[in-house]
Amino acid sequence: MAGHDLAAGDSSNNGKLEHVINYCFSFSKTKLVRARKVAGSRRPLSKTAEEPLIPIVFVTIKLGSKSIILKALLDSGAGASLIAEKHCTNHKIIAKKASFKTVAGNFHTAGVIKTAFRLAELNPTAKVDYNLHVVNTLGVYDMILGRDILKSLGIVLNHATETISWDDATIPMKTASARPIESFHIEDPEGVDDMVGRIAGDRYKTILEAKYEKADLKKEVEDNCPHLKSSQRKQLIKLLTKFEKLFDGTLGTWKNTKYNIELKPGATPYHRRPYPIPQAYEQQLRVKVERLV
Repeated sequence: MAGHDLAAGDSSNNGKLEHVINYCFSFSKTKLVRARKVAGSRRPLSKTAEEPLIPIVFVTIKLGSKSIILKALLDSGAGASLIAEKHCTNHKIIAKKASFKTVAGNFHTAGVIKTAFRLAELNPTAKVDYNLHVVNTLGVYDMILGRDILKSLGIVLNHATETISWDDATIPMKTASARPIESFHIEDPEGVDDMVGRIAGDRYKTILEAKYEKADLKKEVEDNCPHLKSSQRKQLIKLLTKFEKLFDGTLGTWKNTKYNIELKPGATPYHRRPYPIPQAYEQQLRVKVERLV
């Protein structure tokens, strides 16, 4: 939000704040793809209602010394799995060229490479080791995962519900124009809030619903320090009262010597997509953000 001062009480700034909060939650609810139920499906909302959904996943693959995210089409009609040549310039070819017959005619590969990748949308920890055929281009896709690997892994494409399943995980299909920054699917485990609540007990709710009010120091000491002797509690209250302003529930202002943070020459602002926030925490987030601005 560089270049904008979100001052409390400014209606235009409140509009900007509302936009920022809503933007964070657009990446949320349990997934980055905003979905709706359509005849039992989990069809993502798209700019064009008629835009068809197809089985696309984002693959985190290690090529050479770095890992990148590629867009892969899951194609049960393809007899082999392919990767575009532009991603394999520094990768060792381990097998000879091959030829495949298709409805559109024959096409030839440039060889085979050994890869290791993850289908993080379906299973963020499982690593898949597989040999892929290298082809000149795959159009809008970086990879095609054919029925060879779909059968080997047990991945199910359900066009009736427009979903992709692998073991216990299910994600919605995507449009051909989908990009990782806006369509990468993230699902929170079911019952995660209940689990954390059971572990943390009432304190969990207290932390989430914290209200920033002036503290009653005497009451706080009496309620939370029963293990101290009466004389010790009095000493603690006296000490806390000396710094009572720290517990008035408001943010302070730095009034000492000004400090300058020197940036490296040519440094540019760092930008990443918003971190997904569970919808259950929306009200708590709004309270905290409004307090900070």
